[in-house]
Amino acid sequence: MPDMARGSSQPDGDEVMEEAFDPFMSGESLDRILSQDLFTAMNPSAFPPSNTLRHIVRRHTRLRYFPKGVLVVRAGAYGNSAFYTVAGQLRIVLPPGLPNDILGRMVTRRKGMWEILQLLWKRYPQYPEVRSTLDDGSTVGRLSNAQDDGEMFIRLPSLEAAIRDYNTIKLQPHTLFGEVGALTRFPRNVSVFTEEDSELVDIRWQGLRDLRKFDEGFRQRLDALFRERSIKAFIKDSPLFQHLSVDEQDFLEGCVDFATYGDQDWRAEHRRMSLSSAKQRIESEPLIAREGDQADHLIMIVSGFARISQRLNHGHKTVGFLGRNRNFGLPEVIGKGDGGQVAGYEYSLRALGYVHVIKVPTAIMRSRVIPGLPEHLLPAISGKGTGNPNSQRRAQTFRQTRGKEGLDAGLLEFFVEHRIVNGTATMLIHLEKCIRCDACVAACARLHGGNPRFIRHGKRQGSIMVAAACMHCQDPVCMIGCPTGAIQRAPAGGQVIVNEALCIGCSTCAQSCPYDAIRIVAVRREDGNVIIDPSTGNPSLKATKCDLCLEYPGAPACQRSCPHDALYRADMRDTRGLRRWMSS
Repeated sequence: MPDMARGSSQPDGDEVMEEAFDPFMSGESLDRILSQDLFTAMNPSAFPPSNTLRHIVRRHTRLRYFPKGVLVVRAGAYGNSAFYTVAGQLRIVLPPGLPNDILGRMVTRRKGMWEILQLLWKRYPQYPEVRSTLDDGSTVGRLSNAQDDGEMFIRLPSLEAAIRDYNTIKLQPHTLFGEVGALTRFPRNVSVFTEEDSELVDIRWQGLRDLRKFDEGFRQRLDALFRERSIKAFIKDSPLFQHLSVDEQDFLEGCVDFATYGDQDWRAEHRRMSLSSAKQRIESEPLIAREGDQADHLIMIVSGFARISQRLNHGHKTVGFLGRNRNFGLPEVIGKGDGGQVAGYEYSLRALGYVHVIKVPTAIMRSRVIPGLPEHLLPAISGKGTGNPNSQRRAQTFRQTRGKEGLDAGLLEFFVEHRIVNGTATMLIHLEKCIRCDACVAACARLHGGNPRFIRHGKRQGSIMVAAACMHCQDPVCMIGCPTGAIQRAPAGGQVIVNEALCIGCSTCAQSCPYDAIRIVAVRREDGNVIIDPSTGNPSLKATKCDLCLEYPGAPACQRSCPHDALYRADMRDTRGLRRWMSS
């Protein structure tokens, strides 16, 4: 498991009560949690007086009761908690897993030609946010309330059928599960449901982080799981290592170091630092590799984003950014190919938010990986690089691409500073091309019942504006903490969507989104009356956001409708299209 961010230290008293996962936890419940095998196996003396084992458990755990036949975790969902079984029986669903409808995962259907033509003469509803497909309440289908604590769960249509029809195994008593997904922000790889009423210890990621930091046995256990479930898959999928045999990949897996930089709850820090100067923002970012230090590792981004910067006078200049599966330091690791002295890193690498990396030792890269690396993956930095007569040309190309394919330095800095690099469908508007005709807004409204899913204003850099629309992030923090799993990824394309059948309007997603791209609205019937949630007597609220017009061919409509090509949905993982659009 990567090195986690430093745990905070709080004394006993009201401050702990305010920050506790369960502020109403009784001393009896706390003692019951501490009596579980997971915690009795830990050495209390290994924890500092300022952050004792009891403090961590008090602050970051809670007891939860799950009724029979409900999902505890869902495959493909994001979560920030792990669970430890105290009582009851649970089952793990092995691949291929439960179907999308049981998981509560929304599957969109493409509209037919006749349905699209009907839009030409269909009138908008007279009232905003009309929903004709929702029941009289904010919860429908399999979403159900627990007995008396008000928590929401997705209930299986038939527990007996789930056990009979799907490949499941019983979860052993007193077992910890979900810890890798909670700490790494990777989606859950399996589903777990209750076979009988069950009691679990819910441990949020901050507690896992602190327990791992101070207890060596727990650290080793998590590290082994992370290496087995995450590093192995990453190495197998990475283009840099695909030419290696299975045995060579297994050897490489045992050689790499891995680490985590930054805080998982980075959005709060991002908002706070947005008021600081560029120099202060860069210097506050955790340093992964320093310019000039010996390049003793190739660094690969497993998840998250990192800034590439270079010293300039008394400050730093941003020259690029890296996302998942991109690498840093390959030219320096390759060197002249003679196995001699290792050069220093030409640039610095800093974490933007929460970043997982693996580090491959330079000696291993030179002896095991580079000799068979395909030619197109070799960014030669000198004419002596590989003996290739075209290496000088490739060296020049490499240096040019380190500036993110010629993007203006100010615009690149803007994208990085505001975490716009997170987007896979960022709505950019070129203000010098835009004639304010509202065609984009009208097209969006036409496909969404008269309610446009974006606001045509936002942060600006020069002539480029980032509109307030969902960017369908690579790292969608809005999905973390949703109590019902209503914020989902589309099974086909991975777009971030809202399943209104599961949405309870709690606004967790809207508050979590760093880009203010989600709105919470009261939904109405066609007669204009607000739908009332019968369980609370309050108006039924739903999250609404851009869905990239998934039901319609040729989407997104906003981009296609612009008569002057002033609007572009940019995928920040590949900025070639962005550069072409800006230069057109």
